[in-house]
Amino acid sequence: MQGDLIGIIKALELKHPEVNALREEVTSQCKDQISEIHLFKKFHTTDHLIGNCQEYQAFRTLLKTCILYTEGRMDEAMAEGRKALEKFRICGNCFNEGLIHRFIALIYLKQDKESLAISELSKAIQIFNSCAINYEEENPQGTKNKYLKKTGYEKQAEECARLIQKTKIAGKGKTKTNYSKSTWPTASLVYGVFDIGHASRVGKFVLNDDEINQMSVEDISFDDKKHKIFNLRIGNQIRMNPAREYRWLRVAGTSMNNSTPIPIEPEDYVLVMIESNPRKGEVVFASLHNPPTPDERCGVVKRYSSEGLKSESDKPIDPIALEEVDLLGVVLAVAKPVMDEKASFAGES
Repeated sequence: MQGDLIGIIKALELKHPEVNALREEVTSQCKDQISEIHLFKKFHTTDHLIGNCQEYQAFRTLLKTCILYTEGRMDEAMAEGRKALEKFRICGNCFNEGLIHRFIALIYLKQDKESLAISELSKAIQIFNSCAINYEEENPQGTKNKYLKKTGYEKQAEECARLIQKTKIAGKGKTKTNYSKSTWPTASLVYGVFDIGHASRVGKFVLNDDEINQMSVEDISFDDKKHKIFNLRIGNQIRMNPAREYRWLRVAGTSMNNSTPIPIEPEDYVLVMIESNPRKGEVVFASLHNPPTPDERCGVVKRYSSEGLKSESDKPIDPIALEEVDLLGVVLAVAKPVMDEKASFAGES
């Protein structure tokens, strides 16, 4: 098996001791290619110990995917990889889901399907970043080991981002994917619907009540041009909180044109939730204390990190020190123009 596959298998978070022991046995013998027969023998000898354990079934399917991948049977590997993804999803471990998305991206790359591979890697980045943020929230005063676990999530996201960049560089000169044919999953803005509003003087304040329904918006227009919405977080819905304040901002400049999971490019629009305490790893909107040019007085869109506000561009750009900015909000989504009204987007029927 190739090094990337071994790395993915080693990184899995496995709770069942027998499944973990099988993983250790397999990875210890992965210095060279392992035959299909040898791996399937492991399946049969372990069945009586683990039976119908969901984690084992997911791991077994992943190993079968690895076998098909190393044998060059990519269509079959893709089918098994999708099964493995669903089985790990049932197990309830988001991090493992991210790893399988990364594996599926490797299969797409073997098939020279760069745009599909980038889509899978973008999904993986969303999941890994979410895992890191959630872990930090759940363990605010974590030990060194807990910190290392969070860092492991962030490193997986960085590896996927590097692979996206490498794929884009390798794909230069090929036909550029049109946004209207994008494989990025589109999202909808979801608004809560509350209780009855009375036209008479008799009524009640309703915004603090529970929602009775929802409405969603999938297409929006800027300057009479149709745009599609892409989520920077996990999922295909962006829920609008009635207690929050939001702004749509038009983008200028190319400092985030390689951002993940969705590039943010000139003439795109970004949805900003006003937030004074964004979290590390999020894309944020900030104002500069001393902007070098008047054009930058409107603010900047960057990746928030402990080293400062970082650009994600195809050109090297120095980070902006945190003491030089005021953080104003979190970027939730990107709206991109539909180039061809007749073409279908991913997620549309």
